[in-house]
Amino acid sequence: MAASTIAAVRYDFNVILKEADQFGLFQKVLVLVAFLSTIPGASNLVADVFLSYGEGKRCKLPAIDGKIFQVENQTAADLYHLYLPPVPDNREPGQGIVGLSSCRKYDVGMCGDDIDCMEELHRNQTLTRDNTTSCIDGYVHSREIFKETTTTEWDLICEKQTLSKLPMSLFCLGMLIGAICGGILADLYGRKKTWFFSTLIGGTCGCLCSFSWNIYMFMIFRFFIGACVSSILLCVSVHSMEFVGEKYRPFVGLQIGIFSGIGYINLAILARFIRSWRNLQLALGCLFFPFLIIIPIIPESPRFLFQSGKMKKGKQVCNLIAKVNKKKLDKTLWERAKIYEEEPQTFSPCKLFTKLPLLHMLLNCIALNFTNSLVFFFLSFNVTRWFGNPFLNQTLSGLVELVGCIVAIPAASYFGRRTINVFCLAICGSLLIVNEVLKVAFVGQLWVQTAEVVINLVAKLAASPSFNLLFLYVAELFPTSLRSTASGLANTGSRLASVISPLMLTIPIHLQPAITASVGVLALLVSVLAYFCPETKGMSMLTSVEEAVAFYKDGIVATDVEDFNNNEVEWSPAIQKEKEAEINEEDEENESHEIILIKNF
Repeated sequence: MAASTIAAVRYDFNVILKEADQFGLFQKVLVLVAFLSTIPGASNLVADVFLSYGEGKRCKLPAIDGKIFQVENQTAADLYHLYLPPVPDNREPGQGIVGLSSCRKYDVGMCGDDIDCMEELHRNQTLTRDNTTSCIDGYVHSREIFKETTTTEWDLICEKQTLSKLPMSLFCLGMLIGAICGGILADLYGRKKTWFFSTLIGGTCGCLCSFSWNIYMFMIFRFFIGACVSSILLCVSVHSMEFVGEKYRPFVGLQIGIFSGIGYINLAILARFIRSWRNLQLALGCLFFPFLIIIPIIPESPRFLFQSGKMKKGKQVCNLIAKVNKKKLDKTLWERAKIYEEEPQTFSPCKLFTKLPLLHMLLNCIALNFTNSLVFFFLSFNVTRWFGNPFLNQTLSGLVELVGCIVAIPAASYFGRRTINVFCLAICGSLLIVNEVLKVAFVGQLWVQTAEVVINLVAKLAASPSFNLLFLYVAELFPTSLRSTASGLANTGSRLASVISPLMLTIPIHLQPAITASVGVLALLVSVLAYFCPETKGMSMLTSVEEAVAFYKDGIVATDVEDFNNNEVEWSPAIQKEKEAEINEEDEENESHEIILIKNF
């Protein structure tokens, strides 16, 4: 290896961690408290399913509204059909009156409030769809479940239906921007500061959002909440994983899914008791503020402190870890942990696009992120359309995600990351297709609606491990010099899917079966793609571009390590065998030389 110029001295936190305990009491408390702060973000992520909840609606009918019970021998339905045209096929379940339009009404200027005149027009078959008009007098909303939502307050239905789903898409777009900006700020100013200010801004925007006076102001605040939530998730994940040993990183990384599930359940509980969107949004905003007291107490990551040259503060944190874990640091530890760094090699992010194997792997990761996220968010955002109680459905949706991530912790170590991706995507795709086949084969049967909910929950259970494991899997597939860039680019697939998912719900109801089946088919196709990706279970982290290219080709990590500190070096299994073979050859050669020398003597 070529001689290098020593640029700086820092400490290897991995060496320190072995003596301070890789996952002791300190780390357990830290991980618990840190991930508790993600619950407000998870609750806000899917809050739009309740904030914009839509129930039954119809055009306002001045001729009969408020007078309907004064007319004898006529039911409400008898009077509604006089003014509302029939729409037998395109009515969304639970939206409006069965068989009657919820967005159009007959243009009856000639009759006014005269019900007899309307009956005469119907008897003469004078009224057709050509005689209809939009709901120019406004709408009447059913408020059986929620007293007020953004949909009912601003009439985000019919021609404005897309506006009811845009806040959800903009929230996810904010998450994309937050992931990029939050990552840069966390590297520049520290995980703790970025985490603190993201929590402060997220809580402030969450509270101000509840005072929005129109949908556009609401969307802007939701965008900024999304950016802050993404930044918090990033800071918490990185900060927590930097405190624990390599063996425990998959366990810590998957906590994001477990606590997200708790956040979804928390949302369902709040929405069950707070039936006004403004009060619900205010409560969701206030959830952030208690953590502004807790975050300043949490120490900054020692890895970041050592990397930033803040050696004294880094040592203080290490001593604190050891003290809480009831470990005593050896006096020679700091000398043994010293690293004399070479001038860092410069790797351009352009190598992701100029090296064909890296580009191919990046595109595969984008496809995996996009498909996993599309399935995950399609199921998560669609929960209020499922048959039954929306609060129970949301609670069950959060619960199955929590269970799925708990199961994934041992499964990731036993079966591997690739296997879980293939298996989960195949199950999700098959279940989504089966769902639509059942609805076509058994039209109108009540048990099919119940079966649909069960199938969706099982699909969500399968989607959760695959979706949450991708953060770890993508990081393991790329070398250190390109890991952050590659993870960020791969994450654009996830965020793009999260932006598209809510918009898919605005597609006309008669096209929804085709959309659901298409998502299922895509999941099946990408599961085949995932099968041809390399497995990363039990491998060392890639450190160079050459290593990554060789790994993609042969599935073997050929690590070439130079130990500057004379510490023990952990080789990959394949290299360990090569080293043992070399040593055996050298021993045999030395023995033969000794025998020859003895004979000559």
